[in-house]
Amino acid sequence: MSLPNHSIMTIRKLKKVVKMNSFYSYTLRTHTGLIRSSNQDRIKVLSSREMILDCLLADGMGGHQGGDLAATLAIECFEKFSFPSPEIEENISSLFQNINEKIKDEQRREEKLKEMGTTLVYAQVKMLPIPEIYLAHIGDSRAYLLLDKNLFTLTKDHSVGEEMLAQNLYSSRDLIGNRKEDFALFKALGHIESEGIKESMSSCFLPSSFWKSCSCQNWCLLLCSDGLHGVISHQTMQETLIKTTLSLEEKSEELLARALEAGGRDNISFILIEKTEKTKE
Repeated sequence: MSLPNHSIMTIRKLKKVVKMNSFYSYTLRTHTGLIRSSNQDRIKVLSSREMILDCLLADGMGGHQGGDLAATLAIECFEKFSFPSPEIEENISSLFQNINEKIKDEQRREEKLKEMGTTLVYAQVKMLPIPEIYLAHIGDSRAYLLLDKNLFTLTKDHSVGEEMLAQNLYSSRDLIGNRKEDFALFKALGHIESEGIKESMSSCFLPSSFWKSCSCQNWCLLLCSDGLHGVISHQTMQETLIKTTLSLEEKSEELLARALEAGGRDNISFILIEKTEKTKE
């Protein structure tokens, strides 16, 4: 049986920098890395809704063909999604459910695709002088927020190592990674029953009151696959993002260069969204 005619793209490299207004800019980067023969990551930023950025990063899995297809299906569903509800959590659980069902349809259609799936990390950014940010994720693709020169992790991986830590079976986060099994995922789209999507996804909301209380005028949001956060340290990412002498594009180039210097053993993808009082030209 042949595969359905989906637009599976072997994207090796992508770079895009967009200045949205006097406050906001974003950049997207994806790279195959130095070991893999294909890029199974997909990234997309939509700005079709007034003063809102909708951002999605998908890291496909399940072999070359399966990973490509799962991540591509995620982006195709995202591009067609209409955000029908006034409740953001309802919208995103519906989006994640749509993607999950599309992947399961392909698994049922083709036996060799039954292991395919994808991680997802989604961000909605309301581009106001005092913003609002909503995040949701499944898997080990992450979101970080840079505030006052400190980089905070906003998501928790749905991995065996993180679950061991949560259940106090590991005494320290430093122990995660000593076993190969620690990186295994117990949640990914394509491997969840659709009625359980809302309970399976993890979410985070940063309302306008949060920004007022922390008095931060400048910040940077990072969404990334494990091809970035899995090879360079939290400290390295923070040191790169706090460099005031670098433009957003230069920061993204340095992050990518650091990941490649560290071996580039996986596909490397990330989205950077920056809010500054005066965006660098």
